[in-house]
Amino acid sequence: MANNSMGTKKVEELLVSKSMPLGMQFYVPNYQRGYRWKESQVQQLLNDIKEFDYEKNNEKKFYCLQPLVVTEDKENGWVVIDGQQRLTTLFIILTCIEKMLYIVAQLSRQKSKIFIMN
Repeated sequence: MANNSMGTKKVEELLVSKSMPLGMQFYVPNYQRGYRWKESQVQQLLNDIKEFDYEKNNEKKFYCLQPLVVTEDKENGWVVIDGQQRLTTLFIILTCIEKMLYIVAQLSRQKSKIFIMN
């Protein structure tokens, strides 16, 4: 019989696991629908996060994303039961931010090199 339990975890707890040192992977089973969010839904999520950031006024609060339901699978990591659209959207956003930061870092290096050479 499966040992099912519910609990709240921080995102970092889902991403870093002692049993999997490189972090856990998220696996979306075949029964989940494909990515369907439209621009308006992505914008709504971004606006919600932005509004939270403005409201917290430097207080230590946490942003509670709507539930992400996962189950742990020792071979596949976290199997996504519910919340795949939000999770995928956040992954896309974070990937874009990472790429932009890389570009900014490269431009800064180029400008520094030009400055040093002159």
